[in-house]
Amino acid sequence: MGFNLDDYEPVAVRLARWLEQPTDQPKRVITHLVHYTDERCVFRAELFIGDTLIATGWEEETRGSSPVNRTSHLANCETSSVGRALSNAGLAGSDPTKRPS
Repeated sequence: MGFNLDDYEPVAVRLARWLEQPTDQPKRVITHLVHYTDERCVFRAELFIGDTLIATGWEEETRGSSPVNRTSHLANCETSSVGRALSNAGLAGSDPTKRPS
């Protein structure tokens, strides 16, 4: 079964939901550009509650490998790493069995 965009909950929606969850400690999202060339990039995202690391997410994107990566492979890679970290923290989307990545 292939990926169905209708089953996908955007990273921005999942991130807002994570940030809105009540906690007595501040939440942080930290991204790291681990590797960059004109052709390829790698990001690592980290989710923290207070000083506790909750989850990480990694992503690699290649310039031109998809329509969005023709112009925005760096931004797409960073956002995707955050999405993977959110998935690893239990926010895979409205149906966690349909995790796209």
